[in-house]
Amino acid sequence: MIDTLINVLQMNKSLGELIDNLPNNLSMDTINDCFESQLPDDDDMNNSSSTNEMNIFDGNMNFGSIVESYYKTFSQNSISIESIMNLFNSMRQMIDYCRQQQNDNQTKLAGRNSTNMNKKNRIRYGFTSLSDKSDTYVRGMLGVLPPPPPPANESQSSSSSSKRREKRLTGNDQQCQPSLRSLPDSFDWRDHQAVTPAKNQGQCGSCWTFATAGSIESAYLIKNRTTNQQFDLSEQQMVDCASGPRSGCQGGTSYQAFNYVKDNGLTSEQYEPYRARDSFCFPYFDPVIAEIDNYCLRSRQRYTRSFQTEQLNDDDIQRALVAFGPLYTAINADPISTKNYRSGIFNDSSCPEQINHAVLLVGYTPDAWIIKNSWGKSWGEQHGYFRLARGFNRCGINTEIAYPLLNNNDK
Repeated sequence: MIDTLINVLQMNKSLGELIDNLPNNLSMDTINDCFESQLPDDDDMNNSSSTNEMNIFDGNMNFGSIVESYYKTFSQNSISIESIMNLFNSMRQMIDYCRQQQNDNQTKLAGRNSTNMNKKNRIRYGFTSLSDKSDTYVRGMLGVLPPPPPPANESQSSSSSSKRREKRLTGNDQQCQPSLRSLPDSFDWRDHQAVTPAKNQGQCGSCWTFATAGSIESAYLIKNRTTNQQFDLSEQQMVDCASGPRSGCQGGTSYQAFNYVKDNGLTSEQYEPYRARDSFCFPYFDPVIAEIDNYCLRSRQRYTRSFQTEQLNDDDIQRALVAFGPLYTAINADPISTKNYRSGIFNDSSCPEQINHAVLLVGYTPDAWIIKNSWGKSWGEQHGYFRLARGFNRCGINTEIAYPLLNNNDK
């Protein structure tokens, strides 16, 4: 099938023939600093080690061979003319990025600028399971919505809403305040076996459900409610029920997700598996395997007329992270939503601060936040993670955090 599609596209040629001005003068050091040639593990390969490498800077390499290697690795991806063209465009973007990196390095040398970022912190691109997807597909994964305007008269809200307002806590509540005297320079909940594996939300704006489920899964691990690091809660339950009739893939908020879980609990992925599409909400789910006593929502955004907003800084977020566990947070993922990110620290000063994508904050270093995404294990570093520069409210990371509260009675 691949050969047929390649021939239809008239692309059964070498990369040198298909890509104008393919850079052939890049040093291997430059290439290795900007490009990861080894194909990652696919989500369904049980993390088996991949040894397949593709050098897209080799002008003699046949494009068809690259396509075949890609779909051999990502066997779950659908193959079409559009997907092959998306893959080709991803290759061009990665080549252009490396060319720009070389130009930037030469400019720094000419200006005698000796400042060099640690190699492990430099952004590197490479093939991921998203490399053959369109930009429209990736934008559809960004599902954090702005809070709806609060009602003019909250006293007219339903009794259910009143119950929720009374129980939801903000940073001014004592239960939400961490009691820490000092903070470590670096911290990572993965080192404490308190983070479940990254998942793949697919083409559905359900990131807000994955960040919520991830924070609750971690809370259960930290509180010894479970010792199973594969503890897997149902995101689909929130997609179907937390944000309104058949609208979860169009986005939602932390307020909707945590309110729903507080009132209803969550079943497991086994009983309500993820489908990456909107479905009807069942009136109840059995068995309920996770419940929260309450939750803290600390945000610059106003979710109700009586909501007390908070201007968070890095110290606030670090303290909550260390004291309570991995945090639901949100960022603007427009610059980060590159399909081909493999490693490094995002530090784009032009990144907007209006949040549109929910993620799980699991740790920090002096330089960066460590964040679990929901774009599969082949995207990013260390099977589904990325790092975002600290200290600048990059991409609106300081906008809001949310975390569950469990009662102290261990099961």
